[in-house]
Amino acid sequence: LARLYLIQRRGQDAEKELKQAQSLGMNPATLKVPLARAYLLQGDFERLLREIEPAASDSAPNTARLLALRGDALLGARRFRDGCALYAEGERADPEHAVEARWGLALCAAARGDLQAARGFLEKARQIEPDNDGTWARLGEFAQMQGDAEAARAAFGEALKRNPLNAEALIGRAAIAIGRREYEAARKDMETLQNAGIEHPGLLHMGAALKQARDQWDGALEIVQRLEKLYPRYFPGWLLAAQLHYAKGNLGL
Repeated sequence: LARLYLIQRRGQDAEKELKQAQSLGMNPATLKVPLARAYLLQGDFERLLREIEPAASDSAPNTARLLALRGDALLGARRFRDGCALYAEGERADPEHAVEARWGLALCAAARGDLQAARGFLEKARQIEPDNDGTWARLGEFAQMQGDAEAARAAFGEALKRNPLNAEALIGRAAIAIGRREYEAARKDMETLQNAGIEHPGLLHMGAALKQARDQWDGALEIVQRLEKLYPRYFPGWLLAAQLHYAKGNLGL
């Protein structure tokens, strides 16, 4: 059940199930990775950093995953340099695998403006696990960031072949469709996420963007207000809110 909640991005429910499993005697070491993911979904970065870290008895793959998850928490806590250092440590811990650490290193490289290095980390992750939908989704986001909608759509398609419920790929593809005025295609991708019970800030974001594209300003603002309340750390939502308020002439908000 905890695994389902993690897929649905219901971090608090996942945490509850994992803590119950631990109380029933399940080995705490096997719960560290899913529990770290549950904390991340809740934005509880400090608790993750305080409670979860690799141990000498952890396997190399698990050590690399835990270091990457701690890196994610450090980035969430706006400790960028420390987070990037942990991603590099995760890559060294399991150089033959360490896919998630390379996702983080790609993000760090992109933030520094080194797009060649960023793509290199993602391509290495793809070579290691060609069927990892998370890597394909990130390749799509990378292409999207560079303005290559065709390459982005192709990469999102590869992610969705491997996991039809990859939220980042569905949301990224919906964003491309909205930009092309293919509103029905965007609606279908968003509906797929909704029907699966997946909670993701990008779902509300795309819903607001779809209404904005159709000049339904009041409806877009209503969705953005829900987005701000439910996901206060979701920065793209704040950017969209500013755009909508400006378009409506609400310059004091």
